[in-house]
Amino acid sequence: MKFYMDVFFGINFVMDLFVLWMEGGILGLKRSGGRLLAGAFVPAVLACAAAWLTKGVFAGNTKGVWFAAALLGQIVSSGIGYGFDGVRQVLKRTGLLCALGFLSAGCFVWIYSYTGFGAWMAERLPDGLKAGSIVACGIIFAGGGILAYAGARRLSNAGMDSLGLSGGGLPCGCLEAELTFLGRRIRAAGLVDTGNGLVDPISGTPVIIADKELAEEWIILAKESHPERFRVIPYHSVGVEKGLLEAVVLDEIVLYRAEGTVRRSRAVLASAAGSVGTSGTYRIILHPSIMQAAKAAE
Repeated sequence: MKFYMDVFFGINFVMDLFVLWMEGGILGLKRSGGRLLAGAFVPAVLACAAAWLTKGVFAGNTKGVWFAAALLGQIVSSGIGYGFDGVRQVLKRTGLLCALGFLSAGCFVWIYSYTGFGAWMAERLPDGLKAGSIVACGIIFAGGGILAYAGARRLSNAGMDSLGLSGGGLPCGCLEAELTFLGRRIRAAGLVDTGNGLVDPISGTPVIIADKELAEEWIILAKESHPERFRVIPYHSVGVEKGLLEAVVLDEIVLYRAEGTVRRSRAVLASAAGSVGTSGTYRIILHPSIMQAAKAAE
């Protein structure tokens, strides 16, 4: 059986690009076309290098070479695609990338072999282009997966808002909030609390308070890799005369309402000592000035 290195590279490149794109969507990361292409290129090259090495120098240790190439490729791919922002973050993304790659490879094999599509296409291609049937299956799989994922995201993220049902199912007084920090996004129910008067003492920016579990990862990331986005917010409450809350400066906060969306850039997110809501009804305490600004703009 002939081995076509260019076809092998193309298959790996398409599959790596697909899983890297999917990873960003799942984790809510900001995706850049150039970085995704570069991130998919490296593991595809490493896969070709592994294929070449296992045919010669390392012919007796094929599993070790393939494992090392795959692991290194995923680590570098995730770093290039979404940044080297701490060991913990890179390892987390690498694990997800490996899982997505494993599942995607299984789906690809099913499309090519078990549906008979690969054999059907190979019969209709000239002898010199029969390997193109594999590339065609990869492109169809990746394209179909991207379209399905984009459709699901559109329905889940924009459907309720376009129907005027934003905030449906949330407790009274709560809104659905989407927070963005360094390209990462999280969604949670937020309560507008008129008693929240916290502001950043440096900039005067209103402070949003979130569950510790929700904000902790971003706090650690800011302290380790982006100290310019880290803040300490002084506060006092019942039983606490002089307290300090760790916080980060957000890229943006978006609130979803039946009347439309409210956007504010550069809000500050502080981490509470524990949970802020009762029985998980909401996880964020919003600053009232955000909604006041929205009403003034209407």
